[in-house]
Amino acid sequence: MLLAGATLLAAIAAWFLLRDPEAQDGGVVTEIAAPPPVVRTREPMPSEVADPGEARALAERQERRARFEAMRAAFAAAAGEAAVSRARLDPALQALWPGRPAPYLLACRGALCRVEVPAPVRPAQAALAADAGVRVLAEGVFLDPDGIDPVAYVLLAPPNAPPGDDLLAVVEREFFQEGDARDCLSRVGATGSVEYELRIDTSGFTYRSRTDLPRPVLECVDDVLNGIVATTQVPSDVKASTRTFTLRR
Repeated sequence: MLLAGATLLAAIAAWFLLRDPEAQDGGVVTEIAAPPPVVRTREPMPSEVADPGEARALAERQERRARFEAMRAAFAAAAGEAAVSRARLDPALQALWPGRPAPYLLACRGALCRVEVPAPVRPAQAALAADAGVRVLAEGVFLDPDGIDPVAYVLLAPPNAPPGDDLLAVVEREFFQEGDARDCLSRVGATGSVEYELRIDTSGFTYRSRTDLPRPVLECVDDVLNGIVATTQVPSDVKASTRTFTLRR
C-alpha cells in the first residue's frame, strides 16, 4: 500500500530515535529554550483552489509543513543527548560553516538533530538542505516552508545504509523496459504524459503523480508501477531517496 504524509514521517522519526540504543546517551539532556508560539494564518485547502498549478503548489507546501512539524514534535518528545549522532553530523556542519566558536548550534536526540543555523537564516537553511556532505548522511532535511521557525531538523540515515537511489533506478528501468505502461496509452490511443515522483525509505515505496491523462489510463499505468514496487525488496536500513521520471505519448 502506498502512503505518504506527516503521520508516516512522525512514525519514521520515532523509529530512528529508538532503533539504536548506542546513539542515546542516558541522563544527558540538551537544554534548548522553548520557541515562541508559532502563529500561522488560515490558508485555503487545495480543494478550494481553482487553478490546478496553484492547488498542487499549496498541497506540496502543506505537506512540507506537516513533515517539519512532525520532526519538531518528535525531537521535543525525545530525551537524552545523542553524542554519536552529533559526532556524525558536526563535521559536515563545520565544513559548511567554519569558524571558532561554531556559528551554529547543534543538538541530537537519537538519529534526529536540531540545527540552529547562522544568520542570514533563509540562505543558511537553503545551503544546509543542499549541502552534499549533509545529504550523504541524512534521510532528510526539514525546514519550515513558511520561514517562521528559524531552525532545521536533520534525520540521519543509519551508518552504511544502502543507497535507495540504486533501487529507484532499477524500478524506473523496469517500468520503461516492460512496455506495459506504454500499452496502457496505446490501447486507447491516449496522448499526454504522467510524471512520477517516486520515493523510497525504510517504510517502502511511495509516489505521487502529475498527469493530464484520462483517469482510466492513469489507473492502468499506476497498476504497472504498483506491480513493480510490490515485487522489489526494500532493505530494512535503506537510505531514503527520491527520483522523478515521466512517461509520454
